[in-house]
Amino acid sequence: MSDKEMVRWTLIEASEKIRSREISPVDLVKAYLEAIERKDSDLNSFITVTGELALEQARAAEREIMDGRYRGELHGIPVALKDIIDTAGVRTTSGSKILAHSVPGEDAQVWAQLREAGCVLIGKANLHEFARGSTTDNPHYGRCYNPWDPTKSRIPGGSSGGSGAAAAACLCAGALGTDTMGSVRKPAARCGIVGIKPTYDRVSRQGVTPLSWSLDHVGPMARTVVDAATMLSAMLDPAAPSGGILPKDIVPPQEVSVKGTRVGLVKGWWDAHCDEEVGSVFRRALDALMELGCEVQEVEFPYMDKIFAAGRVVSICEAASFHEHWIRERFEDYGEDVRNSMLAGFLIPARDYIHCLRVRAWGIKKFHELFSRVDVLVSPTTKEPAPKFEEAKGVEFAIYTGPAAFIGLPAVSVPCGFSGYGIPIGLQVMAPHYRDDVAIRVARAYEAATDWSQQRPPVCG
Repeated sequence: MSDKEMVRWTLIEASEKIRSREISPVDLVKAYLEAIERKDSDLNSFITVTGELALEQARAAEREIMDGRYRGELHGIPVALKDIIDTAGVRTTSGSKILAHSVPGEDAQVWAQLREAGCVLIGKANLHEFARGSTTDNPHYGRCYNPWDPTKSRIPGGSSGGSGAAAAACLCAGALGTDTMGSVRKPAARCGIVGIKPTYDRVSRQGVTPLSWSLDHVGPMARTVVDAATMLSAMLDPAAPSGGILPKDIVPPQEVSVKGTRVGLVKGWWDAHCDEEVGSVFRRALDALMELGCEVQEVEFPYMDKIFAAGRVVSICEAASFHEHWIRERFEDYGEDVRNSMLAGFLIPARDYIHCLRVRAWGIKKFHELFSRVDVLVSPTTKEPAPKFEEAKGVEFAIYTGPAAFIGLPAVSVPCGFSGYGIPIGLQVMAPHYRDDVAIRVARAYEAATDWSQQRPPVCG
């Protein structure tokens, strides 16, 4: 089998080939490194490619598997990490000039867990500087381009744009991103892959450069729901609250029924912000869910805009607090858009920040009441398909993704169609706290009933 064929496999397909010893982890890593060499000069999805380390880790995985010490589905699987996640001995830049030469002494806990599960590090992915932005137009490491756009004019989303582009373009089997107001789900939607934001605190943030410590999440990005859920099951912090949902509950079966699932559609929210193309694709996704037996119902919940606005304030204030020292000492080393965003945080009075924390506590109760009436909420993931870089100035409003991040709810973005100019569009599924499994099951059932997740961008060949 050819290298080009291997990199088109899903994570689970590659895992089965390794488990059955049809291929070795070394074969798979070499195929991905060759793909990166051929294609990433056009995408710029990586800041650092860890070729020698990946081969070393793959050889170790190969020896273990040959000795009968198979660790599970992730053993020998090459993944990319957003370059905000610490890796011992490998620089972690956070997409910044300030940390350009930072080499951590320890792995972030989430990477330590994936490494223990057998994952191989293929590289550190490009991102919007310090994860503060939605375009991955990085002034220090260059723009990352959407792999679906041959004209190289459209954003991959952000801030985890490099992770999304690399996974979509068949440059890794899966990737990690971080999500503060949507930065896993938005690039997943715009790159045509799956992104999962778990319940807040279910995945450790130790060793991840913070943007907003009360909103930051780490989440997996991959080509299918099962691929991403398999990664998430190995990422769950054993010391964190679980709500009784165990890692084994996270990975859905290949065939799953969602008949009778109560799907909520917030009146005046999903349709008040998205453009015509996204709205049309989303309506077809609703039809597919109803054909699967879901009970789709409109619900009154006139609080989304208020919750989103409070989340914006909290994220800006907390980012400014973390960056205060560097803003004072290394002002000129920030890109203009990120610097201006950080400065805005210093202008918000403490009373407004505290008020927004109270809004969150109130919002959690409101969502708890809402989820007594429905099992999940659905919406578009983004209000528009990927715009051109010139059309996406400043920080994009995370209208649909922001509330779940602020409240800490689990949410999944799954591909649900394309724009007229060939850019993917995502369907978002939100569930109650700790019911990550419910959001994942609905996303998996929808995915299985459609073929959107089987599509690959032209760059994959």
